[in-house]
Amino acid sequence: LVGVAPMNADTGKKRGYRKTKGGRPDVRRTLYMATLTGIRYNPVLKPHYDQLGKRGKEKKVALTACMRKLLVILNAMMPQPATLSLSGYGLNLPCLQPKTPQLL
Repeated sequence: LVGVAPMNADTGKKRGYRKTKGGRPDVRRTLYMATLTGIRYNPVLKPHYDQLGKRGKEKKVALTACMRKLLVILNAMMPQPATLSLSGYGLNLPCLQPKTPQLL
């Protein structure tokens, strides 16, 4: 769908280079920009990105892993957005919170 799943190039005993490919470029571009913001401010993605960096992953590899993690989180929210608790994902979006009536 998006093209962030790692594809291997293994043959026999040779372990090839892993890379992501395919998918929809428009969706991937949007997910990339959302992930850039997420690794700076999201309490779930930021520690994940930092941990990958500490393990020696390149920045682009860590960013792609965070893209995949964000996509998994968003996919988990899709079936029942009203019943899923968003606080566990670090997503406290005002547009997803129930509206309270305003008294004048």
